[in-house]
Amino acid sequence: MLMDADIEGVGSVKMPGLVPKLSATPGAVEWHGGTLGSHNEDVYGGLLGLSTEEIGRLAEEGAI
Repeated sequence: MLMDADIEGVGSVKMPGLVPKLSATPGAVEWHGGTLGSHNEDVYGGLLGLSTEEIGRLAEEGAI
């Protein structure tokens, strides 16, 4: 049920695998998700309405 995934910048992590495992079509995980912080602009800028300057300041302070 769990698989090891090598995530860029993080290393090896356990994550859910594909269930059920079928013999004729076993399937595979092709994408493990975005890298840490890859959606910051979308979330902080798009959803929360923060400016580029505010996002930059938060990043410099280590908040995000």
